[in-house]
Amino acid sequence: MKLPTALRRHHGSSPTQVLDGPVAKRRSLTSPEPKPGSVRASELVCNLAAMQQSEEAGAAYDPCSKFDYKHDEQQDDGEPKSQLLVDENCRLKMLDWCAKMVDYFAIDRSIVSTAAYYQDRFLSTDAGLEARSNRTMFRVVSVTSLYIAIKLRLPHRWNVSSHAFAQLCQGAVSGDEIHKMESKILFALRWKVNPATPMEYVHIFLDLIFDGQEVSPFEQDLREHLLELVRYQLEIALQDSRLFQVSSCAVATAAVLNALEASMKESASIHDDIEMAFFCQESIVLVFDTAESCRGATADELEGVRSILLSSVASPAEEKGVVVAVTQQHILCGIFLSESFAYYNYVEVLAPGQGTR
Repeated sequence: MKLPTALRRHHGSSPTQVLDGPVAKRRSLTSPEPKPGSVRASELVCNLAAMQQSEEAGAAYDPCSKFDYKHDEQQDDGEPKSQLLVDENCRLKMLDWCAKMVDYFAIDRSIVSTAAYYQDRFLSTDAGLEARSNRTMFRVVSVTSLYIAIKLRLPHRWNVSSHAFAQLCQGAVSGDEIHKMESKILFALRWKVNPATPMEYVHIFLDLIFDGQEVSPFEQDLREHLLELVRYQLEIALQDSRLFQVSSCAVATAAVLNALEASMKESASIHDDIEMAFFCQESIVLVFDTAESCRGATADELEGVRSILLSSVASPAEEKGVVVAVTQQHILCGIFLSESFAYYNYVEVLAPGQGTR
């Protein structure tokens, strides 16, 4: 089945123009668009724009500066390369280990994406050259990257020494190895250790969508539902080699759009909740407009990332080595990929019967 493409906005069309008749009159939810002059909305957009600028080509956190884990199959002399070369499977195994560590200690999994950035960025530097062909050293780099991420993101909760962290790792590496590698990584990265993570973008988008002093039970439930769908996609994105060098902004925007479209389709086609479908539709337009105004990603780029995320969701988690809650996989697969829920464009979702399945 063909994967859904990015939603196209209907320029100049209001929600009541999309939905005609008595169905349109049912809408009573507040539009998610920020109120004119909203100080908080303006601050959120400014923050998002600043984060996005840090990921532009040549900027401090340019995603293309990360190592892509690709190697030539042969040496210059024609001989096969050493089996010790660090490849995508090595990266997956260490991300698996990191996820298990943070889960065990009840740490938010977004920490893993920060650790992955340190690891991938370090391997692209001259200081990380040796670790590309030495899996033992690569393991030290991965463990130390997680150590640095936890220290910097949770300083009050996890301000532990390298030797104490090594003990928590049950002998995976020594405290001395972590201590030495920590300095090596920090200097190789030139202390640029505050990358914008996809989840940080997600929270900004959700704050824009659910802007207001009071949050209704409906809005709270929908926000939590969207967050779960997005979180699952982001954990899969971290494992997908096609997204290694894609900006966090583009990945987060695509994940939010997928979650909103999923909720919109589920509301209109399954639960017959047109009001929620309208809310999701307007939120999709808001996210598109915000991403476009901040130059986060073009429509074509977002379409490509969205398709990659959906194709990854469709793949069995066991085959990808992904450590995630598979419940969310079933939700997204059921909404986007099941033959019983064929894809509609968003006008057809909001006006069933106007188009064909």
